[in-house]
Amino acid sequence: PALPLQKPWVSPEIVDEVLRIGREEFPREACGVVLPDLKVRQLPNVTPTSPLDSFVIDTGDLVDAISQYLDESGADPTELSREHILVWHTHPSGQVGPSRGDIENKLEGMQYVVVTMPDGEATTF
Repeated sequence: PALPLQKPWVSPEIVDEVLRIGREEFPREACGVVLPDLKVRQLPNVTPTSPLDSFVIDTGDLVDAISQYLDESGADPTELSREHILVWHTHPSGQVGPSRGDIENKLEGMQYVVVTMPDGEATTF
């Protein structure tokens, strides 16, 4: 039997990788997901407003990332739930913690983390 799926957590390695991506995308907000394999996956920020202070992840991009993870890991798709998905994004403005929009757009049951640029303070919500 396969091992139980690991719930992603915000390790120093994950924060370092998010910061690296955030520096590449600066001054835009970078975003993506971490799945049970603990790999940081960047997804396109498709916000219709301003990528300098908001982010939106396209559902199709999220589904593709999950499908790729399932294909590569051989994990049982019936075991995967929202709690196994960590959505991350950066705040290049230096704002610590989630914005009002971040909280309003949060999907129930999913984990979120925002990493503040440039110091890497990570806030889960």
